[in-house]
Amino acid sequence: MAKKRRNGYFGRKMAWVQVCWFISGCGLFAAAVCALTENDLVRIADWLGLAMLVAGSVNVFIATKKRQQLCGSHWLLADGLCTALFSLFPLFNQIIQAAMIPFFFGIWELVTGVLKMIDASELRRERIRGWKWFTAVGSVEIVSGVAELLKPVEEHAGMHILVAIIFFIQGISYILKIVVYPRLEKEPDGKQSEKEMNGSLSVKEPDGNQSEKEMDGELSVKETKRNSPEQEPCRHLPESAVFMNMCMLCNGDLVLALDKTGSTYNGTTFPGGHVEAGETFSAAVIREMKEETGLIIHHPVLKGIYHWYRDGMHNIGLMYRAESFEGDLKSSEEGRVYWISREEYAKKELAAGMPRVLQIMDDENITECFEEVDADGKVLERLF
Repeated sequence: MAKKRRNGYFGRKMAWVQVCWFISGCGLFAAAVCALTENDLVRIADWLGLAMLVAGSVNVFIATKKRQQLCGSHWLLADGLCTALFSLFPLFNQIIQAAMIPFFFGIWELVTGVLKMIDASELRRERIRGWKWFTAVGSVEIVSGVAELLKPVEEHAGMHILVAIIFFIQGISYILKIVVYPRLEKEPDGKQSEKEMNGSLSVKEPDGNQSEKEMDGELSVKETKRNSPEQEPCRHLPESAVFMNMCMLCNGDLVLALDKTGSTYNGTTFPGGHVEAGETFSAAVIREMKEETGLIIHHPVLKGIYHWYRDGMHNIGLMYRAESFEGDLKSSEEGRVYWISREEYAKKELAAGMPRVLQIMDDENITECFEEVDADGKVLERLF
């Protein structure tokens, strides 16, 4: 089973987003150096505007393409549009007065800072970890933007130095996005006991007796009673979960294999990936198969689940099987895909968890595999 851990709303397929932010940050740092070494800001106005245009366009593109995966993507879009629009002034205004440049960049810094503060407020309201980073960056941008508008500060520090500081802060904000966005995730609504984090469910039984019963698959179900009419009814505490999928595509006696490379999860497996926000499970597996194999599958059948806990996150893999498809087979960055017989597939160097996945695919009586680590650090796989 593919154990690609997804930090917050990020997965490996979002790495290009971080690369784009890194390039934008480097461009803003370069603009800061230009402003620091050149007293005549009018001469480098085009370069400053170009750095802004690239940074703003990157934010707009990312917010548009990944609006379902990114928290606060609409504010990221607003930030990008603001930066891109402000870049038009130094790029295309042929009559630029030096005295206007600090005021202009100060307004830009102030607006982007306010947008980050609004974004932070929304993330906090939705209980998303990481909102404090946006608050800190937004506060610094607001302070530096206001400082740029103050005449005494301008006279004391010099216009080009203040502009350099603004671009340096903006560059830092883009580099911080690389670190902060992958860590954005929903905070739990309450504390969970260790037993609840490992699959225990609290249910209420009408007869009022409190007992602990062993259910199928050795899962403990804790039963509680209501002591008085005024007592709060028993509630199930929510937990953080990541949904993934995997599909065994059959073509007669052949199955479609994927040789995973270049990640912490290596070996022969089946194609699959993460379920994106707002996406149905069936649509997700069809999309992942198209992205990783070039094939469009029809009528995928859910065969079972493979799940485990890591760092407080419940990772749930949905195992599908399909026999109908169309299109031309092609490999992707995830690894090489190819047809192989079931006998030869079993002899391959399988990725972790795949022997149990094959059991789920083949045995109608097995629909679940739960992986856990015992006190000695040994990985245990329990079938149900």
